[in-house]
Amino acid sequence: MGEGYGPGHVPPDDLASIALDGAQAAPAELLAEALPHLADCRRCRDVLAGLLLVVAAARAAPSGEDLLVAPPARVWRDILAHHRGPSAPTSAHKE
Repeated sequence: MGEGYGPGHVPPDDLASIALDGAQAAPAELLAEALPHLADCRRCRDVLAGLLLVVAAARAAPSGEDLLVAPPARVWRDILAHHRGPSAPTSAHKE
């Protein structure tokens, strides 16, 4: 348990799995190792708590394409001008 994260600690990917899947859906072998450690380790509990907050926020966020907003046309013009270099003609920024 905890290779690369600290001896004896629950690896971050396992904590993420628990946060995403919940204790009922996470693999039994993962829970068998992680739950006793979480009972004694504040560091791992704090990491899990943070991950649970992120998961809850992501699940509560509205979904759909209405969240995606196209940038103003001048953004694309500036990107093209930058990649074409200083010799490329530039257009006036009008919006």
